[in-house]
Amino acid sequence: MRGRWRWWIVLVGVVGVDQLTKQLVVRWLVPYRPVRVVGDFIRLQYVHNPYAVFGVKMPGVLLIPVMVVVIGVILYFWVIRNFHWESTLIIGGAIGNLIDRIMYKGVGVVDFIDIGVSRWRWPTFNVADTAVVIGMVVLGVKIVFGGKKHSP
Repeated sequence: MRGRWRWWIVLVGVVGVDQLTKQLVVRWLVPYRPVRVVGDFIRLQYVHNPYAVFGVKMPGVLLIPVMVVVIGVILYFWVIRNFHWESTLIIGGAIGNLIDRIMYKGVGVVDFIDIGVSRWRWPTFNVADTAVVIGMVVLGVKIVFGGKKHSP
């Protein structure tokens, strides 16, 4: 039972911070007008992204919400046995962006974190994208390098 509480705290935290930051961006920033935070390196820029994570164009964009739900259900049943915070980050990020896809039909998710130098910039992203990427990297490292070693 303790694992479930940790799971819910991380999940609600990721979705909550993601949605709160997006609401602040929608309310206070003018679309496509960057605001410098750390010189030109880190900027806040409100954009709508109809594509996948980091603006990656994928065929069948309408399938993204279905894929999110299917992957989320699979990960949920895997995570529910034991607490795996990296999977919870992935699910939380997916839910955060799915909420946007429902709320902003046709225009996509709200992205606002813009990092780069001059014209060389990383695609604009949000808190949900960050959670998904961190979760995937940690999960990938665990898969490649293995988990706990058990003695025979």
